[in-house]
Amino acid sequence: MIESLLKTEALDTPWPTRLADGTILPGRLGVNAICETKCAAQPCLTERSTLIGTRCHLGLTVYEGRIDESSIHVFGVVGPQHRDSLPTHGDFKQACKGRSVTAQDFAAWVSRLKLLSASVRRTRDQSLAEALEPLHDAMRLARDVEQLAERELSETVGVDRFDSASPTQKALVKTSSLLVDTFDLLEVYLNPQAATYGQPRTIEIYKLLDKLTKIAGLARRQEQRPLVRLRGKTRRAYDLYESFKLIPLTLIDNAQKYSRQGGSVIVEVNEVGPSVEVFVVSEGALLSAEEQVQIFERGYRSAAARSVYPSGMGVGLYIAQTVAHAHGSMVQVSSVSSGFEIAGIAQGCNTFSLIVKGVQHSATHRR
Repeated sequence: MIESLLKTEALDTPWPTRLADGTILPGRLGVNAICETKCAAQPCLTERSTLIGTRCHLGLTVYEGRIDESSIHVFGVVGPQHRDSLPTHGDFKQACKGRSVTAQDFAAWVSRLKLLSASVRRTRDQSLAEALEPLHDAMRLARDVEQLAERELSETVGVDRFDSASPTQKALVKTSSLLVDTFDLLEVYLNPQAATYGQPRTIEIYKLLDKLTKIAGLARRQEQRPLVRLRGKTRRAYDLYESFKLIPLTLIDNAQKYSRQGGSVIVEVNEVGPSVEVFVVSEGALLSAEEQVQIFERGYRSAAARSVYPSGMGVGLYIAQTVAHAHGSMVQVSSVSSGFEIAGIAQGCNTFSLIVKGVQHSATHRR
């Protein structure tokens, strides 16, 4: 959000600045001539710096701060701590004239941007919450329909209630679950504190994953997305908030959306000590080290993701991570190259994992 405002010059940029996406803004000072003529590689724009500044190989100062989980660099300036180490050549003196920037100057600017970002975000969320208010009755109705669908399945005779259900019953379960999950995702998106609403309840991990994988198979069949296979066993159950289901729901949905044609989605569950580890593995665009961090940021979407699924908004993994943090855990990701490209996009095996922990119970049954 702040990056967009800086790019459009709606906000003042006092000094030459590099944004997280690589965009360089000259600022009121303009880019230092020394940086342009004597530093073609510009390593300071990729190396890490600090709020108090670091000295580049030419003797200039680089500052780095973070706004909305993204980094922002100010470069080509002169910090008082580095002034004495500057070269004394005439071209250096001329180029650096009037470019003194203290750590306090930079920190104050970053603080103002953070305050503005927080204010804009609060205003936006308040507007969205007000827009959501008329939907509360629909949210309650969706939950009532979901309970009705579950009761209909409970009356089906068979080893597996879902598999033995009629197509109409399956469609009812799928539709009602989709409605409820959409409302729950929206609620956490608008208010992260909603992830801890209500009292924790006992949730059987395998039973939850089994339900989600089966519904995912129905939801994506018309889109010709890969089916989801569940592997592993556990009879463990934990006291978790209702929002917990949004984590595997989002990871499975994302895996299906961004899997390559002919790929597969595997959900695996393993018992590790007193905890349970859940993996969601799929084949799709390779994630760089930087993207593995950025994909959990609100609104972030890589170029490959936009190419594969243009209508996404980049909120699913943000919500999953928000809910994971509410449960004292976190979603982690790894991406390993598959060694080939599709339409110019490097492919990889992407694994999202989550450790489920907390108050543990023994499951009494499994559907």
